[in-house]
Amino acid sequence: MRRLITMLAVALVLGACSSTPKQSTTAATTTIAPTTTVPSTPEDAFMAAIQSSGFGDVDMTEPSNREPLINIGKHNVCEVFDDGADYGMVAQALIDTEKHPTGEQVKVYIRAAVENFCPRNVAKLPNS
Repeated sequence: MRRLITMLAVALVLGACSSTPKQSTTAATTTIAPTTTVPSTPEDAFMAAIQSSGFGDVDMTEPSNREPLINIGKHNVCEVFDDGADYGMVAQALIDTEKHPTGEQVKVYIRAAVENFCPRNVAKLPNS
């Protein structure tokens, strides 16, 4: 169990997500009318769920952060739950990373991961 929690923490600590935004060299801007779209995949639904809360100092607008965020949620969070960890263990492992997420961000992240990637673990989530 400890090995799995460590694996989760290491995945985030190793810089799975870039925290520094890239400089833009685009001079012109284009305004596009907002549209309402329903996420078409679990991955899109997961990203939509965590987008507004963020995740510590991870730049949520950086496209290269999408896959690492998804992979940690899909694989690490779900696998640790599958191996018997409880919510508190998973949440603490995420809070203790160098990405510095808040408790609320971790709560949103874990809920989004479970609801979209491993609903079999929904009973392990807190009721609120």
